[in-house]
Amino acid sequence: MVTITRSLQVERSVEDTYNYLADFSSTEQWDINVITAAKLTAGLPSVGTRFSLVAKSGGSKVPVDYEIAELEPNRFIRLKGEAKNFSLVDSINLSAIDDSSTKIDYHIEVDFHAGIGRVAELFPSTLDPMTDSAFDGLIRALNDHQEPISHSSQLSDKLVLPSMLNFTKRGYLKAQKRWKGLAVNLTGKNAVITGATSGLGKETAFALGKMGANILVVARNPEKAQKLAEEVTLETGRTTHTVIANLESIAETHRAAEQIKAIFPKIDILVNNAGALFNERQVTEERLERSLALLLVSPFTLTQDLLPELKAAEQARIINVSSGGMYTQPVFLNDLNYEQGKYDGPQAYARAKRGLVDMTELWSRVYKDTNMTFNAMHPGWADTPAVAESLPSFYRITKPFLRTPKEGADTIIWLAAAKEAQDQNGLFWLDRQPHTTAIFPKTQSSQEKQQKLYERLCELEQSLRG
Repeated sequence: MVTITRSLQVERSVEDTYNYLADFSSTEQWDINVITAAKLTAGLPSVGTRFSLVAKSGGSKVPVDYEIAELEPNRFIRLKGEAKNFSLVDSINLSAIDDSSTKIDYHIEVDFHAGIGRVAELFPSTLDPMTDSAFDGLIRALNDHQEPISHSSQLSDKLVLPSMLNFTKRGYLKAQKRWKGLAVNLTGKNAVITGATSGLGKETAFALGKMGANILVVARNPEKAQKLAEEVTLETGRTTHTVIANLESIAETHRAAEQIKAIFPKIDILVNNAGALFNERQVTEERLERSLALLLVSPFTLTQDLLPELKAAEQARIINVSSGGMYTQPVFLNDLNYEQGKYDGPQAYARAKRGLVDMTELWSRVYKDTNMTFNAMHPGWADTPAVAESLPSFYRITKPFLRTPKEGADTIIWLAAAKEAQDQNGLFWLDRQPHTTAIFPKTQSSQEKQQKLYERLCELEQSLRG
C-alpha cells in the first residue's frame, strides 16, 4: 500500500471548500491526472453517491469508480475508489482557519492489486510529481485570485483548418490544460437561461445551480421544462423556476420577459442560448423567417426588455451563444428575412448568429459605463440533440470528434461565473479565450452597419409587440 498525505491552506471559506470537494466530479477541473469525471447519483452529495472518473496512467486511460463512504458537512469527506488494478481511499479533513480560509488535510491510501503498481509501492516517491500537480491545481482552483486571460492570435484564428480543429473535443482538451478549476459561490445570484431543456443550456442550468444560483429556464415544452426544473432542484436543493414560451414568437418573447420580471426583480446572469437550425425556409405567424426570429430577433427582444432588471444587479453578465458557423456569413441588411436567392438552412443560421455577435459588440459599447457586460461565445462542435437532428450527415462524420454538451457549455458557465470574466466585455469566446470575429473577407460588420442592424431590430420588435 502507498500512502499520500498533504496539508493545504486555501483562501476560501470552509463551506465553499466542502461544497466544491463533496461533488467529486470537480476533480476533472483541478486534478491534471483526471481526464473526465462525472457524478452518477442524482441529488446532493451524500453517503452512497457514486462518481465515475477516467484517469491518466502512463499512456493509458484508467476508469475509476468512486463512492462516498462517509460525510460530515464542512468537516469530513471519505471516498472509496476502485479500478482494475488498484483501489483507493481518499480522506479529506477540513478545518476553518477563519471566515475566508480553510486548512485541508488530504490523505490517500492506494492499494495496488498487481502489475506495475508494485513499483510504486517499492518507490512511492515516483507518485510525487503527479500528486503535487494535482494539489497545486486544487489550491489554484480554490484560491480566489484573478488570473490573466490567454488571447488567441488573429493569425492562428485565420488559419482555417487548424482553427476548425480547435472546435473538436481535441481542441477542448488541449485548451483545458491552461485553466484553473471553477470554484465559485453564486448564492443570491439570479440566472435566466433560454433553451435549457437539453444540450448546452441544460448543462449550464445544472452548473450554475450547483454553484448556488437561483435558476429560471425559458422553454417551449412544458413537460420538458418541468422535468428539467425537478432535476435541477433535486441536484441543487433549490427551487428552479420555469417560464413557458415559444421564442420564435416575438409577442411571446415579450410576454416571457414580463413573467421573468415578476419572478426576478434583478437578473445577474442572462444566457441567450435557445436555438435550432431549419433546413427548409419557413416563416412564423409574424412573417419572420424562423432562424431570424429565434436566433436574433428574440434574444435581442428579451435582452432589451430585461435591461432594467439587469441594471438592478450589482454586476450583470449577458452571454449570447453563437456558432463557429458565424464565420462563414455576413449580415445582409437588405435581406434579413432571407427572401432573396435559394434558401440555405446553415447559411440562415450563420447569418442570424453573426447578427447576434454584432449586437453583443454594440451593446458592449452602448453600456460600457454600466454594471453590465455583454459577451458572445461559441461552443465548438458539440454532440447535442439539435446537431444530430438538423445536420445528420455532419453528425455522422464528426461524431467521434464532437465535444460533450458539458464541454461545449464550459465557456458559457465560465463567462457567467468566473472572476476572470467579470470585466470582459464585447468579446467572442471559445474555450475561455477571446477570438477574432472574422476570418473571411467581407463578413465582419462595421460599427455603422451594427448600428443600422440595431435600428432595424428595434423597429421589428416594436412592430411585433403583442
